[in-house]
Amino acid sequence: GDSSGVRVLAWEPPTRPMNRWLDSVYSQPEIWTPAGGVSAMVGGSPQRPATIRLQARGVEVARALASPGDRVVLTGTLRNPGWTVATVEMDSDEMRADDSRTLALFRAEPAAVTAVAEVGDFLTEAVSVLQQGGRAVSGDQVSLGRISQTGVSVVFPPSDPVMVGAVNRALGTQGVGWHFADEVQGEWTLSDMSGTAEGIEVFRRYQLRGAGEVFADAGGEPWLVRSGSVVLVASRMEPGWTRLPVSASFIPFVDYLVNRIAAKESWIVKASPGEVVELPITAHSLIGSRTSDVTAVPSDRRIVAPQATGVYFLSGAGGDTVGALEVNTDVRESRLQVSDEDQIRTAFGEESRVLQSPQLLAGLFGNEGRINLTGLFLLLAFMAAAGEFLVASS
Repeated sequence: GDSSGVRVLAWEPPTRPMNRWLDSVYSQPEIWTPAGGVSAMVGGSPQRPATIRLQARGVEVARALASPGDRVVLTGTLRNPGWTVATVEMDSDEMRADDSRTLALFRAEPAAVTAVAEVGDFLTEAVSVLQQGGRAVSGDQVSLGRISQTGVSVVFPPSDPVMVGAVNRALGTQGVGWHFADEVQGEWTLSDMSGTAEGIEVFRRYQLRGAGEVFADAGGEPWLVRSGSVVLVASRMEPGWTRLPVSASFIPFVDYLVNRIAAKESWIVKASPGEVVELPITAHSLIGSRTSDVTAVPSDRRIVAPQATGVYFLSGAGGDTVGALEVNTDVRESRLQVSDEDQIRTAFGEESRVLQSPQLLAGLFGNEGRINLTGLFLLLAFMAAAGEFLVASS
């Protein structure tokens, strides 16, 4: 550095370390019932395949071979219900910090779902598909289309608008903080916390008024909400209301609806060390690596992720586990790429300069942009030699 600011000397190294890394790792689905899989994307080089292993409780659950650019799904069965800390590992290389990632897996029994005919053919068929695939069973734990006295109710707008008033009165009797307001038509896109219905168009919906948890919105207004044991959806599951029933996202959305929002409030939040993240509304405290390390969640639910990688569990008001925070190294740190001049200036200041290979030696040993002190140092050396001669002669 000098008075003009920071000088950055950068050049293209002749060789780069061989590095493969786990680009993205996540559970499919987030709630296993009881079998599921972990999706892992491999990045980097060289193109030789590497062994990817899924371990839970010290036991290898599954393994697969993958080359950089491949995505594999490691399927297996969790023996114990509840939360499990798992690790996805790959063959080590010259840079080992990105060869493993930790994640939280949650095993629960499939939701017991019943759907009345009033919800429409699309939704009843979706429930049938989930039951055939083992993602749901028949029962009254979750009721679709009616307000149940036991379990969780998922309420959709009635097919007859005249019945909206009766539905709102029933919601008020249950102490629900939401109700159906005016019906509106237009075109909006969904934005939801799960991502299953992200970007799906909505053409017709009821405005939802009240207070409580919001899981998805359409055009900035609540579309999927919950209050206590009642979940409200602003649109019917029909093509005239939304494109969701005729999209590939419909079955995952219904799965998310009955196995996560309605039946089990279990959330998994992903973060990098030091990243600011927002925790779900049900989280009241963050449990550290030791159970005695408990941090209260602030009122705005935003915290700075711990610097140490690993899984941190979230506890609710009653002390039960309602989710987990997965902290893993940012995959961008594994990408061995030379920074361009804009990135250098953003990191070190506008006065920074990048010297390419031909300019490197000149930048290190030349006098560009600086005062040449060669003559001064030669004069000082001559004076020192003369002084030494006089002392020796005397």
